[in-house]
Amino acid sequence: MKKTANAVIIGGGIVGCSIAAELATHMDDVVLIERNDIENYASSSNFGMVWLQTRFPGYDTTMSRRTQAVYEKYINDKSGFDMDIEYEKTGGLTIAYSEVQIEIMKKQCMEKQKVGTPMYVISASDTLALEPHLSPEIKGAIFCKDDARVNPMLATFAYANLARRRGVTIYEKTEVTGIETEAGKVKAVKTEKGSILTPVIINAAGVWARQIAAMAGIDLPVFSQRLQALVTEPMPHILNNRIIQVARDIEEGMDPEKATGFMFEYEGEQTEENLPQMPVEDTIFTYMQQTLSDTVAIGTTNEFVGYDTRTTPAALAAMMKGAVRACPALKHANIIRTWASLVPFTFDGMPIVGKVDELDGFVLATGHGHAMCHAPALAFDLVELIVKGNEVDLIKEKSINRLR
Repeated sequence: MKKTANAVIIGGGIVGCSIAAELATHMDDVVLIERNDIENYASSSNFGMVWLQTRFPGYDTTMSRRTQAVYEKYINDKSGFDMDIEYEKTGGLTIAYSEVQIEIMKKQCMEKQKVGTPMYVISASDTLALEPHLSPEIKGAIFCKDDARVNPMLATFAYANLARRRGVTIYEKTEVTGIETEAGKVKAVKTEKGSILTPVIINAAGVWARQIAAMAGIDLPVFSQRLQALVTEPMPHILNNRIIQVARDIEEGMDPEKATGFMFEYEGEQTEENLPQMPVEDTIFTYMQQTLSDTVAIGTTNEFVGYDTRTTPAALAAMMKGAVRACPALKHANIIRTWASLVPFTFDGMPIVGKVDELDGFVLATGHGHAMCHAPALAFDLVELIVKGNEVDLIKEKSINRLR
């Protein structure tokens, strides 16, 4: 293991790998440390949505647009990715079962159209024209032509390969055991295989970022959220290659404005004890996507169960029930694989990025619940911050200071 580095990145998901690749164009001697294999990271097991329709105006939408542009640049640039990452602008659908949902969707579209998101409500007949195997129970949908998808595993691999080609040293299966500081500055990263002296540490450790920050004496309100999903056997062509989201039912007592947006509301301190607990059925947003291998991926729960990566029969049954309701052709499909991955969670749903006032050289790049939408763009902004000292407004906006 190297004894020194100009920068050490902790975390080998799409966030860490994209930062490593971009930082290496401005700095030599960059090291990335990953506790598992790159392919075992949470980035490799999510749905790969690079959507605009579900992004909030401001930081969320801006970063998603920029990220789409980065993907498109690198897949068309010979000096970019060395593999197909299966990036495609397929358009995205959010389907609705009630007229109440449709009215809410119209309001959402009006708000997001103001920031240039090309999304609009389409009728039930137009929805079924796009996706003929969906249920006739559907009343309509939001369609956004610029919604894209990417294979998350391949995108992470592609960034790791790009980082290596640019000179980054990547240590896999290497556990960080401590952060050494001196006089208000970072000094070294300690691992089970040795220590690396460095003036810059970038915490891109995803769900483990809180523990890494604690090693440096920093309280970081990033928590773990479990997403369960399943995959069916290869099916005849039933979905037209796009990700489909199902709006939540308007239940008795529910504020309709919240039925197609954030599921949870929070009060009090941002602590593990205040994370909401509810039946797994109430945590599900149904997503469906027919893959290039003709299987259908279905998800996902949004649970707070610590670091438990087991799947549960109740969750799998509830997800399958929701998918069959939306697409009856799935009724007799056999499930061939299930999984659960952990993704970072913050109480306002936004990442925590940028410098930490009390510790010079410690940089945050975590809390990304939708890393495929943000990471490639964020990498460029963090290079500006680390190499040139330029803290762009979007980084300031999402610094840890907003949560203090």
